[in-house]
Amino acid sequence: MARRGGAARRRPAGLGKHRAARRGGHRGVCRRPAPAAGRTGCGGWRARLAGADDPPARFPGRRAGGDRPRLLRAPCRHRPGAHRLADRGAAAVTARLLQRGLALLLIIALAAGGAWLAQGVEGRWVWAGAGPARLGEASERLLADVPAETTVRYRVLVRPDSPLATRLQRLVTAYREAGLDLALERLHPDRDAERLREYGLGRDGEGLLGVEDEWEHVAAPAEARVSAALERLLRRGSRYIVHLTGHGERELTGEAGHALGRLGQALERKGYRLQPLDPERTAVIPDNTRVLLVAGPTRSLPAETRQLLAQYIARGGRLLWLTDPGAPPLPAALPVTRGEGVVVDPQGAELLGVDDPALVVAEARGGHPALTGLGAPLLLNRAAPLRASAGAEWRREVLLATGPRQWPVASERLQDPGEAPADAGGAPLALTLARDTPEGEQRLAVFGDSDLFANAYIGNGDNLALALNTIDWLADQGGVTGRYGEAAGDRRLRFSRHETLLLGFGFLAGLPAVFLLGGWLAWRRGRSG
Repeated sequence: MARRGGAARRRPAGLGKHRAARRGGHRGVCRRPAPAAGRTGCGGWRARLAGADDPPARFPGRRAGGDRPRLLRAPCRHRPGAHRLADRGAAAVTARLLQRGLALLLIIALAAGGAWLAQGVEGRWVWAGAGPARLGEASERLLADVPAETTVRYRVLVRPDSPLATRLQRLVTAYREAGLDLALERLHPDRDAERLREYGLGRDGEGLLGVEDEWEHVAAPAEARVSAALERLLRRGSRYIVHLTGHGERELTGEAGHALGRLGQALERKGYRLQPLDPERTAVIPDNTRVLLVAGPTRSLPAETRQLLAQYIARGGRLLWLTDPGAPPLPAALPVTRGEGVVVDPQGAELLGVDDPALVVAEARGGHPALTGLGAPLLLNRAAPLRASAGAEWRREVLLATGPRQWPVASERLQDPGEAPADAGGAPLALTLARDTPEGEQRLAVFGDSDLFANAYIGNGDNLALALNTIDWLADQGGVTGRYGEAAGDRRLRFSRHETLLLGFGFLAGLPAVFLLGGWLAWRRGRSG
């Protein structure tokens, strides 16, 4: 190789490979861990190039003074203990490998022991989407209302190689274990083609659920669909809900945000039939009315309509009335009056992150059947307090009431409600009343907020469940919530507000602090070691 300013110098072959040894530098780890007696070095050795004073090579086939250098052992001149850290690292690696080996053996032993213990033990685990291992609480309450010796038939189109076959069998087994006499009939797409056309079934998993001569369509083999179809079959003939119209009431079939269309759809899925009633056209409430719904009228009712309602209540009719602040007064035949003002909840508005104190977060408390299964909060908007003016014959029960930080204020003070008064809390927001009549028990329910069940708010918390439970209680249908297919109570996690705050603080601040502390301790240990 040419050099600048001089002739090229030839480098012996293989010399670059041993440049470190030629320079006398120490490479690698010493071969002996402790120095020999009388030595000042660490007791190891390093490689060096053979010099002129070294003895000749012991291999006759190699030239003594050839181009290829010869490597000899030389004592390491490091001071004693210089490689103690390296020795300690090797011991740590050996200990770590031993620990991992023992852990692997322990895992294998545990797996083998579990497999041995599981022999002959029957168990069942259900993952998300695979169907229920057992029915939910709502379905179990529904089956409790099924009359004894009632056989339910289930005709299903299912292909032999379909993945729905296993899911269908698991669902039928769950219903049978819950006490339902369920007869399953599988329909083959080729063998039963003519019957399928007669039944109107064409999609895999589609079926019909029947009791006696009545049938309901089931779109898929799922608990929610089967239980809803069974409920519709059990309620045939007594499921008319008549809703008053013509006075600015909220439409039970409307799609606007203030309407009650989502509630109407949920009632139809439960088997109720919705029937509008305009007293100006039909001055008679049908005798087969199960529940009369008056959803927030904005105009005063004519005298004829008030008289019609009074007659309906006097003969034992069941009524659900939704009212709002500033709406026309409640009729005198109704043993409830509306208080003044709008209920505010500044703490709830802060919790929701909105600048509207009229949004009230309420919790259902008590043992009323309409509160069965409720666990989430309820969201009300511009609710009015209520007062019961019932006599001794009425049994009153409060469903919802204001909390200690909730109180009514005038409408002009909504943006600046001030501080809570000393007597805040305890004002009823929803009431139920019941009394005994010759025809049976009469039931009424009054809510001081119709936005509670409107399309814009019914999806919050347990608003929909409260509406369905209240109508089921009024219709005397056993209080079934209609939220089929949910996990059982022992498989659901519910946290209070304080527990939620504690978990959030732990994940957002506690765990990072623990990790930082662990890293700092490891850094200190490394510096001191």
